[in-house]
Amino acid sequence: MKRNLLIITITILLSTTLFTADSSAISTTTVTALATTTQTDNNNFYNMGRGVVNIGTCWLELFRCMVYRNSEVPFWGFIAGAVEGSGFTGMRAFGGVTDFIFLGFDIGSIYNDKFQEFVWNSQWIPESSLQNAQKTK
Repeated sequence: MKRNLLIITITILLSTTLFTADSSAISTTTVTALATTTQTDNNNFYNMGRGVVNIGTCWLELFRCMVYRNSEVPFWGFIAGAVEGSGFTGMRAFGGVTDFIFLGFDIGSIYNDKFQEFVWNSQWIPESSLQNAQKTK
């Protein structure tokens, strides 16, 4: 009985997260506008689902930061990205655990423009103007 209840709860949390996530292509100006506004449809199931997803995907921050920094500065960016990624991995895991432990009650958000709610919302590759500036130097 407990196992079935656990499976149903996890299914509801994951489906709530997947159905409320915006998967359409959005321009960068819209993303920054969305990130600066407060979330009006803040509910506990969404926050708990975000916590479960962030616990499961926190390790991707390491690779995301390594790819991002390496595309800016080859080799040294790889090392700096590994350091930054390990910090972001810890932050994402901590945010996920607190979202889940506090049952989705929003006690203060750690998410902002640089640290998005989900790892796939963050920038993986810098803007092309930054890449071209590094190549011309």
